[in-house]
Amino acid sequence: MLLDKELLFDDGVTMVAGSTGAVATHVSVTALDLLQPAPRQIGDGEPIRAFINIDTTFTSGGSATVNFQLVNSATLTSLGTPTVIASTGAIAVASLVAGYRAVWTLPRSGILLRYIGVLRIIAVDTITAGKVTTGLIDGVDSLVKAPAPAWVGVDSPSGGGWV
Repeated sequence: MLLDKELLFDDGVTMVAGSTGAVATHVSVTALDLLQPAPRQIGDGEPIRAFINIDTTFTSGGSATVNFQLVNSATLTSLGTPTVIASTGAIAVASLVAGYRAVWTLPRSGILLRYIGVLRIIAVDTITAGKVTTGLIDGVDSLVKAPAPAWVGVDSPSGGGWV
């Protein structure tokens, strides 16, 4: 898997109790600007994928869960009112070990708004440690199999789900 720094939403973001690890919805450090204010389609060509990679095992003082959501929005500020493209659902902190990876294929048939990013929704308890990297890629090398995503508001791309 080749990474392009310009296509990363989060680059080794450290989850810390009291800030990035608090029970809340956290917006990715960076959002990708598609450079068009009007809604647009990604279209044909090679599939574009979004990924989540756990760089350092997550820990919690309790039974925290994290739901990673790939979202898009018409505005940049906190990703405005985001539209959820795909979601992992709540993942127990015990599953978020170093090397855990989930990958989505962006829908070709859905209309995307100007900005794309990732939300990290932490629930139940705080995350006390861990690092995560998220972004866009054009291919994957290997993968830890994860549950199928809950597609919200768009059709699953052909051959959809996790790749």
